[in-house]
Amino acid sequence: MVDLPLSPSRAGWWAALVVVPLALAGVALAWPGVPGPPAVPVPVTAPVAAGVAPTAPAPTVAAGTAAASRQRVAAALSSVPPPVFAADSAVLSDASRAAVARVAAVLSANPSVAVSVAGYCADTPGPADVAQRLSEQRAAVVADALVAAGIARDRLTTVGRGDTAPLATPAASRRVEIRVA
Repeated sequence: MVDLPLSPSRAGWWAALVVVPLALAGVALAWPGVPGPPAVPVPVTAPVAAGVAPTAPAPTVAAGTAAASRQRVAAALSSVPPPVFAADSAVLSDASRAAVARVAAVLSANPSVAVSVAGYCADTPGPADVAQRLSEQRAAVVADALVAAGIARDRLTTVGRGDTAPLATPAASRRVEIRVA
Protein backbone atom coordinates (compact mmCIF):
# COMPACT_ATOMS: atom_id res chain seq x y z
CA MET A 1 0.00 0.00 0.00
CA VAL A 2 1.27 3.46 -0.83
CA ASP A 3 0.51 6.39 1.44
CA LEU A 4 0.21 9.50 -0.68
CA PRO A 5 -0.26 12.83 1.06
CA LEU A 6 -3.15 14.47 -0.76
CA SER A 7 -4.54 17.91 -0.20
CA PRO A 8 -8.34 18.16 -0.44
CA SER A 9 -8.01 20.00 -3.77
CA ARG A 10 -5.96 17.15 -5.26
CA ALA A 11 -8.04 14.30 -3.83
CA GLY A 12 -10.75 14.74 -6.47
CA TRP A 13 -8.26 14.55 -9.33
CA TRP A 14 -6.57 11.55 -7.76
CA ALA A 15 -9.89 9.76 -7.44
CA ALA A 16 -10.84 10.56 -11.04
CA LEU A 17 -7.50 9.49 -12.52
CA VAL A 18 -6.62 6.52 -10.33
CA VAL A 19 -9.46 5.20 -8.19
CA VAL A 20 -12.30 5.33 -10.73
CA PRO A 21 -10.48 3.45 -13.54
CA LEU A 22 -9.30 0.83 -11.04
CA ALA A 23 -12.80 0.42 -9.64
CA LEU A 24 -14.24 0.14 -13.16
CA ALA A 25 -11.66 -2.54 -13.92
CA GLY A 26 -12.90 -4.51 -10.93
CA VAL A 27 -9.79 -4.00 -8.82
CA ALA A 28 -10.54 -4.28 -5.13
CA LEU A 29 -9.30 -1.23 -3.27
CA ALA A 30 -8.41 -1.35 0.42
CA TRP A 31 -8.55 1.70 2.67
CA PRO A 32 -7.02 1.61 6.15
CA GLY A 33 -9.69 1.10 8.81
CA VAL A 34 -12.46 0.27 6.29
CA PRO A 35 -13.55 -3.37 6.05
CA GLY A 36 -13.40 -4.83 2.55
CA PRO A 37 -16.05 -6.86 0.73
CA PRO A 38 -16.54 -10.47 1.77
CA ALA A 39 -14.36 -13.00 -0.01
CA VAL A 40 -16.01 -14.71 -2.98
CA PRO A 41 -15.08 -18.36 -3.52
CA VAL A 42 -13.45 -19.05 -6.90
CA PRO A 43 -14.23 -22.39 -8.54
CA VAL A 44 -11.18 -24.60 -8.90
CA THR A 45 -10.72 -26.56 -12.12
CA ALA A 46 -8.98 -29.89 -12.38
CA PRO A 47 -5.31 -29.72 -13.37
CA VAL A 48 -4.39 -30.75 -16.91
CA ALA A 49 -2.00 -33.67 -17.25
CA ALA A 50 1.35 -32.95 -18.89
CA GLY A 51 1.26 -33.50 -22.64
CA VAL A 52 -2.55 -33.45 -22.81
CA ALA A 53 -4.27 -30.61 -24.59
CA PRO A 54 -6.69 -28.82 -22.29
CA THR A 55 -10.36 -28.95 -23.13
CA ALA A 56 -12.42 -25.85 -23.70
CA PRO A 57 -12.90 -23.78 -20.54
CA ALA A 58 -16.11 -24.14 -18.64
CA PRO A 59 -18.60 -21.98 -20.53
CA THR A 60 -20.36 -20.76 -17.41
CA VAL A 61 -17.18 -19.23 -15.97
CA ALA A 62 -16.00 -17.67 -19.26
CA ALA A 63 -19.44 -16.46 -20.28
CA GLY A 64 -20.16 -15.09 -16.82
CA THR A 65 -16.90 -13.17 -16.76
CA ALA A 66 -17.41 -11.76 -20.26
CA ALA A 67 -21.02 -10.85 -19.49
CA ALA A 68 -19.98 -9.16 -16.26
CA SER A 69 -17.30 -7.17 -18.08
CA ARG A 70 -19.77 -6.12 -20.76
CA GLN A 71 -22.32 -5.05 -18.14
CA ARG A 72 -19.69 -3.17 -16.15
CA VAL A 73 -18.50 -1.32 -19.28
CA ALA A 74 -22.07 -0.59 -20.40
CA ALA A 75 -22.84 0.92 -17.00
CA ALA A 76 -19.66 2.99 -17.05
CA LEU A 77 -20.31 4.23 -20.59
CA SER A 78 -23.86 5.25 -19.70
CA SER A 79 -22.45 7.71 -17.17
CA VAL A 80 -20.25 9.43 -19.78
CA PRO A 81 -21.98 12.17 -21.77
CA PRO A 82 -21.84 11.49 -25.51
CA PRO A 83 -19.45 13.57 -27.60
CA VAL A 84 -21.44 16.39 -29.21
CA PHE A 85 -20.39 18.37 -32.26
CA ALA A 86 -21.01 21.87 -33.56
CA ALA A 87 -23.47 22.25 -36.44
CA ASP A 88 -22.10 20.95 -39.75
CA SER A 89 -18.82 19.94 -38.08
CA ALA A 90 -16.88 16.77 -37.38
CA VAL A 91 -14.31 18.44 -35.10
CA LEU A 92 -14.14 17.38 -31.45
CA SER A 93 -14.62 20.16 -28.90
CA ASP A 94 -12.66 20.19 -25.65
CA ALA A 95 -15.67 18.81 -23.76
CA SER A 96 -16.04 16.02 -26.31
CA ARG A 97 -12.33 15.22 -26.07
CA ALA A 98 -12.76 14.85 -22.31
CA ALA A 99 -15.70 12.49 -22.83
CA VAL A 100 -13.68 10.42 -25.31
CA ALA A 101 -10.78 10.28 -22.81
CA ARG A 102 -13.15 8.91 -20.16
CA VAL A 103 -14.41 6.28 -22.61
CA ALA A 104 -10.80 5.36 -23.47
CA ALA A 105 -10.02 4.90 -19.76
CA VAL A 106 -12.98 2.54 -19.36
CA LEU A 107 -12.02 0.57 -22.48
CA SER A 108 -8.36 0.39 -21.46
CA ALA A 109 -9.39 -1.17 -18.16
CA ASN A 110 -11.54 -3.73 -20.01
CA PRO A 111 -9.50 -4.94 -22.99
CA SER A 112 -11.88 -7.77 -23.94
CA VAL A 113 -14.88 -5.50 -24.59
CA ALA A 114 -15.63 -4.15 -28.07
CA VAL A 115 -17.82 -1.11 -28.71
CA SER A 116 -19.94 0.38 -31.46
CA VAL A 117 -19.37 4.06 -32.29
CA ALA A 118 -22.51 5.51 -33.91
CA GLY A 119 -22.62 9.04 -35.30
CA TYR A 120 -25.81 11.06 -35.69
CA CYS A 121 -26.63 14.22 -37.61
CA ALA A 122 -30.27 15.23 -37.34
CA ASP A 123 -30.06 18.98 -37.85
CA THR A 124 -28.15 19.36 -41.13
CA PRO A 125 -30.23 20.95 -43.87
CA GLY A 126 -30.19 19.35 -47.27
CA PRO A 127 -30.41 15.85 -48.62
CA ALA A 128 -30.21 12.82 -46.37
CA ASP A 129 -26.91 11.71 -47.92
CA VAL A 130 -25.23 14.88 -46.57
CA ALA A 131 -26.37 14.04 -43.04
CA GLN A 132 -25.32 10.42 -43.53
CA ARG A 133 -21.82 11.41 -44.64
CA LEU A 134 -21.39 13.85 -41.72
CA SER A 135 -22.59 11.25 -39.21
CA GLU A 136 -20.04 8.76 -40.59
CA GLN A 137 -17.29 11.38 -40.30
CA ARG A 138 -18.23 12.09 -36.68
CA ALA A 139 -18.12 8.39 -35.79
CA ALA A 140 -14.73 8.07 -37.52
CA VAL A 141 -13.33 11.10 -35.64
CA VAL A 142 -14.32 9.61 -32.28
CA ALA A 143 -12.94 6.20 -33.26
CA ASP A 144 -9.66 7.82 -34.34
CA ALA A 145 -9.44 9.63 -30.99
CA LEU A 146 -9.97 6.33 -29.16
CA VAL A 147 -7.25 4.67 -31.25
CA ALA A 148 -4.92 7.59 -30.50
CA ALA A 149 -5.65 6.95 -26.80
CA GLY A 150 -4.43 3.36 -27.17
CA ILE A 151 -7.60 1.42 -27.95
CA ALA A 152 -7.14 -1.24 -30.64
CA ARG A 153 -8.99 -0.45 -33.87
CA ASP A 154 -10.38 -3.98 -34.09
CA ARG A 155 -12.37 -3.34 -30.90
CA LEU A 156 -14.27 -0.48 -32.58
CA THR A 157 -17.11 -0.64 -35.07
CA THR A 158 -18.17 2.67 -36.62
CA VAL A 159 -21.50 3.44 -38.21
CA GLY A 160 -23.22 6.60 -39.39
CA ARG A 161 -26.92 6.84 -38.57
CA GLY A 162 -27.55 10.02 -40.54
CA ASP A 163 -30.68 11.89 -39.54
CA THR A 164 -32.29 8.92 -37.76
CA ALA A 165 -33.17 9.08 -34.06
CA PRO A 166 -33.23 12.86 -33.52
CA LEU A 167 -33.35 14.04 -29.92
CA ALA A 168 -35.28 16.94 -28.39
CA THR A 169 -32.72 19.61 -29.28
CA PRO A 170 -30.59 20.04 -32.40
CA ALA A 171 -27.41 20.13 -30.30
CA ALA A 172 -28.24 16.79 -28.68
CA SER A 173 -28.91 15.33 -32.12
CA ARG A 174 -25.32 16.08 -33.19
CA ARG A 175 -23.89 13.28 -31.09
CA VAL A 176 -21.85 10.09 -31.20
CA GLU A 177 -23.10 7.23 -29.08
CA ILE A 178 -20.60 4.66 -27.82
CA ARG A 179 -22.14 1.37 -26.73
CA VAL A 180 -20.95 -2.13 -25.96
CA ALA A 181 -21.08 -4.14 -29.18
